[in-house]
Amino acid sequence: MGRNVDELDLLIVEDEAELASALSCAASTWLLCPTGSKSVIRVATITTAAGVTEALALLARKPNFMLMDVRLRDGSGLNVARAAMQNLPVPVVLAMSGEASASEAFTLAQLGVRGYLTKPFHLDEMKRLIETLLSAPPSLEPAACGQVGVRPIHAVQDRVKRAMLLEALSRTHGNYVHTAALLGLTRPAVQQMVRRYELAAIAGALRQEREHEG
Repeated sequence: MGRNVDELDLLIVEDEAELASALSCAASTWLLCPTGSKSVIRVATITTAAGVTEALALLARKPNFMLMDVRLRDGSGLNVARAAMQNLPVPVVLAMSGEASASEAFTLAQLGVRGYLTKPFHLDEMKRLIETLLSAPPSLEPAACGQVGVRPIHAVQDRVKRAMLLEALSRTHGNYVHTAALLGLTRPAVQQMVRRYELAAIAGALRQEREHEG
């Protein structure tokens, strides 16, 4: 039996036109095979941005994967990463740079950027890293460590629960049964959490959006 085929909507944020073109051409031929997955992933759409301003506008298209240069001509890729983490669903972000400092790399990890690639690199190296990132869940430790001395632990737990619930609702278009499956909960438990975090209106809007798309 063949594998299922999933799709990747890719945003490339790179101000070097030649590299952006090479990445786009290579990605259009990729068939990604994450370890342990029953699906292969093809790159369905590719959008490119040459700077921060353009990238921030293109995030409205909700890409599910972003390749991002850290230092861009019109600003820092850190601002793009911060904005990307506000999207639902949250995209997987892979940063690349030949100049990023240690503090920038640490900030990227705190923001939730999943991987970092030092320029120059081979395209096959990037493809393997993308497959690795798609195979493994993100690490919780960098973000958790960044909360020490900033928020009490019970507040962090509450924010994590709300964030995971929002992400699951977004991925399932507000379907409580599918959300429960993603979170390892029962449907009544999901309904209780939706009420607790006052997310019923958002869940309803997600379902309506799905119906209109259909």
